[in-house]
Amino acid sequence: MKNIIQLLILIITISSCKPAISTNKDIDSIIGSYKLKSGNKIYQALSEKNYDKIVLNVDSTYLLYHAQANFSPAIEQCDLASKGKWLQISKNVISLVSEDNYLKQDGFKYELKEEKRYSQDSIYFNVEFPTEYRPVDLTFTFNNSKRYNTDKLHISLPKKKYLQSYSPSENLIDFSLNANISGTKTYEGRILFDIFSEKIDTYQNNYFTIKLPYFDECFFEFEHYDHSLIYRKNKNTIFWKGLEWVKE
Repeated sequence: MKNIIQLLILIITISSCKPAISTNKDIDSIIGSYKLKSGNKIYQALSEKNYDKIVLNVDSTYLLYHAQANFSPAIEQCDLASKGKWLQISKNVISLVSEDNYLKQDGFKYELKEEKRYSQDSIYFNVEFPTEYRPVDLTFTFNNSKRYNTDKLHISLPKKKYLQSYSPSENLIDFSLNANISGTKTYEGRILFDIFSEKIDTYQNNYFTIKLPYFDECFFEFEHYDHSLIYRKNKNTIFWKGLEWVKE
């Protein structure tokens, strides 16, 4: 009787098990370059949805390209709008995750030079970008309490107002950048850039030069995607961001 019961349980278990559906079976039909279906290349290059094509590679990475237009006067443009990884989550749905979700990009790298200059009653900051392109506001936070916001690159602040006046002489200073996107209808880039959080001896030094050697236009405009979904209409057409893209 015991053996019969065990046999029945085994039969029920086997019959209830369904084979897992592999989401990779259509990989060969997915990979490729999909061009944005648009009529006017110059208009597309100047529009807020400035895209040319998206490439889904066999190694599960993607590359999203800006539209490039040749006209006078020439303007500087970044080839890539975004890059990262893609994943097929169902037969007709693909998910995009940009690389800034899992990789520390070079644009966040900084150099901090500490010096002793001028009046010791003040603390000074000098922020240097690689180019004049910087549509950002600067935020300094002192000891998780007092904050100073500005769009100036050369700053002088009274120590008594922002720094702790008691021992030790180290102060926790957080430095971040905030995108100034006023007047922008659609914005796919990042808004907040946390650059550093450091304990700094503001007694020995009071003049700080912050260099951001890789914080350029391409880094600033890099588009962030956290599981952005693409719909596959068929093997040659996808829909994304309200737009139709056709395989080349």
